[in-house]
Amino acid sequence: MTIAVIGTFLPWLRSGSVFRDSHQTLGVLRRLLEPPPALDTILGAWPLLIPVPALAVLLYVIGLRATAAGVALFFSVLMGTATTVALVLGLNSTALIGLSGIGPITTLIGLALTVFGALDGLFHRVPQKS
Repeated sequence: MTIAVIGTFLPWLRSGSVFRDSHQTLGVLRRLLEPPPALDTILGAWPLLIPVPALAVLLYVIGLRATAAGVALFFSVLMGTATTVALVLGLNSTALIGLSGIGPITTLIGLALTVFGALDGLFHRVPQKS
C-alpha cells in the first residue's frame, strides 16, 4: 500500500515542462471542468484515500487480519479503478498536455501488490502457537 500512496505523489500530469501529482491534477480538473456535484464530491474524496492504508495496518496490528485485508482490497479497488481510467483516457505522449505515466504506473504496481497481500491475508491461515 505504501508504494500505491507514494505513486499518488509522483507526476501524473505533464503540461509543457511542468509535472503535477495526482492531487494537484484533480485540483486543476475540478477548477477547469466544473464537474457536476456528484463527480466533484468523488474527485474531492481522492485525498481521503491516503489514510485508508494506515487503517488497514492498524487493524492488522491489533489482530483483525481479515478486516485489514478487506479494507486493503476496498482501497485497491477504488484507487485502482480511478488510476486505470486515468491511464486509459490520458496516456498520449504526443499531446502538449498529457498524462505522465510514472505516477499512475507506480500506483498500479503498489495496488497489485496490495491485492496479492490482502488475498493472502484472507485465505492463508496463520497456525496458532501452542
